[in-house]
Amino acid sequence: MKNIKSKKVLIIVAIAFIGLSLVGSTYAYLTMSLNVNNGTYNNVATHCFGVTYNAQNIDGSTDITGTLFPSGTSKKGLTGRVGFSSDPTCSLTGLGTINLNIANGTSSTLTTPASSYCESRNTLEPLPEYTTEAACTTAGERWRGYGDSYCENPNTLERMEDYTTESDCTTHSGSWRTGGSPLKYAVYTSTAANATPVSVGRITSSDIGSTVTIYNNFAVAPDETFYYIYIWLDGYLTDNTHTNLPFSATISASVSQNPNAAPMRYVYTANIWDANATNYNSVVIGSSFPSGITQYSTPASAMSALDTAYYNEFNTTRTHNFFLRHILNNNDVVTESYVGFVITPTMVTNNAGLTAGTYYLKLDDSANIYADNVTVLESAFGTSGGYCFDNTSWFRCNITGLETVVYQDFVYVRDGLGSRCEGGYQVDYEGFSDCMASNDAGDW
Repeated sequence: MKNIKSKKVLIIVAIAFIGLSLVGSTYAYLTMSLNVNNGTYNNVATHCFGVTYNAQNIDGSTDITGTLFPSGTSKKGLTGRVGFSSDPTCSLTGLGTINLNIANGTSSTLTTPASSYCESRNTLEPLPEYTTEAACTTAGERWRGYGDSYCENPNTLERMEDYTTESDCTTHSGSWRTGGSPLKYAVYTSTAANATPVSVGRITSSDIGSTVTIYNNFAVAPDETFYYIYIWLDGYLTDNTHTNLPFSATISASVSQNPNAAPMRYVYTANIWDANATNYNSVVIGSSFPSGITQYSTPASAMSALDTAYYNEFNTTRTHNFFLRHILNNNDVVTESYVGFVITPTMVTNNAGLTAGTYYLKLDDSANIYADNVTVLESAFGTSGGYCFDNTSWFRCNITGLETVVYQDFVYVRDGLGSRCEGGYQVDYEGFSDCMASNDAGDW
């Protein structure tokens, strides 16, 4: 992964299609080669916004070179991953844009649906003796209605096979379509199975030789947010004519300052829960930041404060690697809160599969917050090391000295010995967050 602190990063994509015949049906290979070039804004380097690029193929590797088969879902496509972030010390809010610049060498055939025909269910071979859908289905075969009308999910551009009439389709929030380009893109912020893309679209013949904005005007926050870009070929609309055809494009990712955003600042805390204090010495989203809680400018300072609180209480030294972070508006009202934790290089050495870094679990009541926080834990602890446990209503990852738990409405980060930082989602707990310096592992 390459972290580039610039307002614009250019990602070069070269894609070539290669045909493969299999039992009378044709699949296509998609090979992609991406390079990242540093950029400047108005010839001046900037550190306020950053773009991190890390290509990920469908097999989970970081090599973008791979294959793409025609499919019925975008998640089967080849994907690149682009991360956007901002430097909180700049006090600026950015707006991100992702463009697809399609080269003239791209074949227009890729954007044209195949003709309809009757296909054998047993061999997948075409059956030219059946020239209509009625004759084909009466014979017990499958009609490949590439150019015919069908029901499409407008949020994903995937086919809704259960609805075969326009009335059924529209009743179930589908779009009734005829044909359409089989070459499509989808942009996700999560790899969760139930995630919904934030942007989808078709690449049409008129797009060749031009620039298409595939997602824009999204807020760029200090927490690095990854966007997963899938380029996929709709298998319902393609046949043997879609082989050995070139596609080439560039993806340009940029960030610009949002001139309409109110000034914000970022503070870190380790405020200790106190039954005798106002609101128990907690920070609450939507409320003014409490005057009695000490603010720190870095996570390290907040973690050190928790260490000091523990020492003052128990006269014993212990190192804590979790803290709280809050975003305040210009009236010092808390707009967002996070429970943060650090995976240290020593932890990585002792636990293969972890990724060192600072991670944030967000506290709010948005629809995808649980899945988003699970993705954060998976990024930190990996998905194959056996550190995480999924109980559908909660997701827990732990190693010696660090336990993390994400519930549907709550987050814990703790050391397993009693100390913790925690927060509740706004919908049930008013978005509160606080910490505890304790030596009682059962004190929760």
